[in-house]
Amino acid sequence: YGILMIADEIVTGAGRTGAFLSMEHFGAVPDITNLAKGLSGGYVPLGATLIRDEIADTIGSQNRRMSEVHTFSGAPISCATGLAVLDVIEGEGLVAAAAEKGALLGSLLEKHILDLPVVGEIRGLGLMWAVEYVRSKETREMYPAEADIGPALWQAMWDRGFLLTTARFDGSLVGDCTLFAPPLIIGESDLERSVLALREAIEELYPAWE
Repeated sequence: YGILMIADEIVTGAGRTGAFLSMEHFGAVPDITNLAKGLSGGYVPLGATLIRDEIADTIGSQNRRMSEVHTFSGAPISCATGLAVLDVIEGEGLVAAAAEKGALLGSLLEKHILDLPVVGEIRGLGLMWAVEYVRSKETREMYPAEADIGPALWQAMWDRGFLLTTARFDGSLVGDCTLFAPPLIIGESDLERSVLALREAIEELYPAWE
């Protein structure tokens, strides 16, 4: 349609969703894609912008170029780290592993979490999943901010040996969600332990949310 499509893959890129770029799941090829986070495995700050040949050619046709001379552009340590991480992602098959382990994580969440009365939905791709909390499964009513779900669940999971974020999104469609984004190298037993620990924490805490 002649519309420039830009994809934000800062969180989802580098294999997180079981494809190197999440747009692959939808058969979409953006004109411009931003990458970061998983691109360096979290070891150093690193981001990248991917552009299609047509975009580069358009810039070049006007005798212009994409500048590489900003303060930290092309930082050699970050770039070397990124190349090493990409070698590991490819060499150890971590994209395929994320897809396989993500399917397991989804099934574990469905089996052990979805039936809880305060869980409205579980959703995700690869190793990126969310558990959403609601007052009513029928109406999908959110809990008020005063329920303070996030800090309580964070502490309960920390006490059980897991660093797992629960965040509140004040929108009309999304409320409090626990976010799973484990390392792509996580073991299957650790996935199961984390899901069982979350169930235990929810069952302990949700009576106090009202």
